[in-house]
Amino acid sequence: MTWYREVLSENKKQTISSKDGLFSLFEEVWKDQKKTLTNKQRSLLSDDFFQNTLLEIFSGIDYSALSRSMLNENKTLDQIILEKENEPTAEEIKLGLPKLRISEDWGVPESRDRQIIEGFTRGIPGGTLEEKLAHINNVATGEVQLASVGEVLSTMVVLEVLSTILAQFTEAAGGFIFEGFLAGLFGEGSVQITDVEAEDDATGKPITDVQLGDREYSLKLLNPKTAVKGSWRNMVEHFAGGRDHVVYLDARRSGSGASDSLLFSEFEITLANYIQVFYDPFKKFAKATKNVENKEELVAALQDLGDRVFQVRFSQRVGGKSNFSLRGKKGEQEKQRLMSAIQAADDLPSAVIGYSEEDYTKSVKATRLFGSGEQFNAVQQAISTGDKNEIIAALRKTRGYIKKEQFEFTPDQAKSIANEREIAYVLLGDEQLKKTWLLYGDIMKKTITPVYTFLGRFNDNVSKYFLGSQDGEGRKQHALAATQDLELLKEATDEAIASVEKADDTQLSFGFSE
Repeated sequence: MTWYREVLSENKKQTISSKDGLFSLFEEVWKDQKKTLTNKQRSLLSDDFFQNTLLEIFSGIDYSALSRSMLNENKTLDQIILEKENEPTAEEIKLGLPKLRISEDWGVPESRDRQIIEGFTRGIPGGTLEEKLAHINNVATGEVQLASVGEVLSTMVVLEVLSTILAQFTEAAGGFIFEGFLAGLFGEGSVQITDVEAEDDATGKPITDVQLGDREYSLKLLNPKTAVKGSWRNMVEHFAGGRDHVVYLDARRSGSGASDSLLFSEFEITLANYIQVFYDPFKKFAKATKNVENKEELVAALQDLGDRVFQVRFSQRVGGKSNFSLRGKKGEQEKQRLMSAIQAADDLPSAVIGYSEEDYTKSVKATRLFGSGEQFNAVQQAISTGDKNEIIAALRKTRGYIKKEQFEFTPDQAKSIANEREIAYVLLGDEQLKKTWLLYGDIMKKTITPVYTFLGRFNDNVSKYFLGSQDGEGRKQHALAATQDLELLKEATDEAIASVEKADDTQLSFGFSE
């Protein structure tokens, strides 16, 4: 009885359910067969074979590359290899998808292009952009169970369109098209804003790019290191015109080209949080000192200054030393040592506390926007009253408003804004498109792919026929090919309809059975 003696362990049949169990079986086989090996065969196995070599072999398998169908259907190795060889390329997958015209009219509700894109995105569930993007990513990565044909098609179209925008358009041109696409993704009630209103004192492009429901968004399609910029004057006039908020939505590329992914993050600006948004990320500090005479004054000062303290220097040694540096590699260790010394002492000698003090004048970005410290304080005071007219009046007197300056956040500064948050990370590019197709390969091959492939070939052959040269035979071949494509398209469409209806019936009966 071999392979292997009903799985060894005293000839008791076992179920191998873990890597450790498999390794144990290998070791049992090795011990059982060791006496039959020649010296040369034994020398091929290193001393650490089971601990390291075997682990490396099995760790080298790309389990993520195996689709769920491969793991569940008990296929032979030859079948899996054949399927791998027959996998479509990214270009072949794109040929089997709808051909959408990249259009600036996506943001115009009444346009034909908007109706087309909405037709593909209408079925994506979610009441907010965050929920819609999350669902797209979940379908793309297989997190959604029993995704419908419509959900798969919508997801593939969104991935392909976004990848195309990133790969084929500059940051500026792609940004404008991206705005319209997101308006189309959100659907009915959303509109792209392209011009400032006549009654505004703003100039150039408006702050609001897209209105999604009752939320106003300024959308930015950015490279990894691109700053978030905007007009200070237009921002003031945005609020003067009767609005009470704007959400800055950044879609930041992970790199460049078609293999990008997009990280979506947002922060909201209101008149109430104006200082938190436009000053706190730009804060600068200067070094300052404070003298204390005893333990009581020292403790009170440390509590008041908090994390701004970077040094305490005593006039005499305390706990074995006089100078405690609370920053740098040993900062935490020094802080603990200082606190222990304070707790252990009944009294302490005088000391000088070094701390960081906020210095408005040292912030180049803040002074460029607000102007003098006096005007900055005037804006703060106006905001504290909650009176919108008073706030707008103070902001209109700032340097940035008068000089028509731009505000600018580096990626890190934007990240530091108090209410900034990440809302979605959407995987894009040819590789992701292929992975998504493979997840739903069976249903794609029966429905979406053949229909759009034959439709594309039919259109291509018809165009070549009409645009052909005077060579009659050449034109005739295109006509015959188009006729054949039309027949294949009808067959593919009939099969797709039957497959979709069967899938719908299965899901319906599954829902009733629950």
